Amino acid sequence: HIMDQQAICKLLQPFTGKVEFLEVVDAGLFNHVFQGRNEEGGFYFKRFGAASRSGLFPPLPTTPGERFLVAWRCHEHAYRCAGEGGSDIAIPEIIGKDDERHFIVMKAVEGEWLHARLHAAGCDEVRLLDVVCRACAWLGALHAKLPDDSESIREASAAFKRYKVKLQYQDILEWFPAEARDCAAGFIEDYIHCAAMLVHGDLNSRNILVDGDRISIIDFEQGHIGDGVYDVAYIVSELVLKWMTLDRHPDEMIGRIWRHYRKALERKAPGFGPDDGQETRFLKHLVFQVVYRMVGPSRAVWSGNMDEAARQKAFAWARQMFMHVFR
Repeated sequence: HIMDQQAICKLLQPFTGKVEFLEVVDAGLFNHVFQGRNEEGGFYFKRFGAASRSGLFPPLPTTPGERFLVAWRCHEHAYRCAGEGGSDIAIPEIIGKDDERHFIVMKAVEGEWLHARLHAAGCDEVRLLDVVCRACAWLGALHAKLPDDSESIREASAAFKRYKVKLQYQDILEWFPAEARDCAAGFIEDYIHCAAMLVHGDLNSRNILVDGDRISIIDFEQGHIGDGVYDVAYIVSELVLKWMTLDRHPDEMIGRIWRHYRKALERKAPGFGPDDGQETRFLKHLVFQVVYRMVGPSRAVWSGNMDEAARQKAFAWARQMFMHVFR
C-alpha cells in the first residue's frame, strides 16, 4: 500500500517543514520512495514495504521493521565512516526517521546512476574504473570496523542474508561444473555463518551516483554482517560483464580494483596480512555474482544489453575461474 501524498507531507512536517514538491520515484525494489523539496533543498522519503515491487522475487523473509532497522543503523555507520579519514565518498545525511511507521528521510544527493554510464554507448572505461576503484577504497574503510550495535544488525538481517545467498549462490550452482560444486557448497554455507564485517549488501551501479568528480553511495537496507569481499565482488561483477561486451579480458581490471580495496582496508585495519585468503574468497564470490547477473530475476537490468557472444564469453570465464578457486 502506497500512502497518499497528503499523508506523507504530514509525516514529513517535523523533519522538513513545509513540503513544496513531492512525487513518487521508480526506485527501491522492496520499498516505496518519494522525492521531495522544501525551502532548504531536496530530500527523499523511503518507507519499507512487505514485498518485492517487481513480483519477480520470492516472498521476503524479513519484516519492514527489520529492514528499517538495518537500513538506518548501516546508513548511520556508513555516514560516520565517510566523515572520517578524508574519504571522498558522500553518504546522504539522514534528517528524520520513524521507528513505528518504518520510514527514513534523507537529504538528496546530486548525480546520475553509474548504471547509466556503464551501459551508455561509447562509455569512458577509464572513468568507470576510477569511480569503482574509489568506491571500493571507501568500502575498505567501511569494512575495517564493526559498528557498536553489530549484533542487533546481525539479528535483524540474518534471514535476509540467507535469502540473498540462496538466490544468488545456492540456486545457481547448477550453472557451474559438477566436479567442484561440493566445495562451492561448503563455501556458501561458511558465508551464511560468517560475521566478520559490516557489508553494504547491495553495492550495484544503481546505488552509486556520479556528479562530476563527486561520488555518492546510497541504499543500505540489504546490509548484513558477513565478509567485505561480498561487496567488492558485487560491483566488480558488473564491470566484468562490461569488459566482456567490449571483448576485453577482465583480469587486469579486477586486479587493479582489488589492490585499491586492500590498500584502503590495510590502512584502516593494519591487522590484515598478505596470506589471509581474502583475495581467493573475493574471486569465489565474483564468479557467482557474474553468473547471477546473467541468470537471476533482475538479469534484464544487469545484462540485458549483452549479445550472445559476450554472454558466452562471460559464462566461460566464470566457469574457468570457478574451477580455479574451488577445485
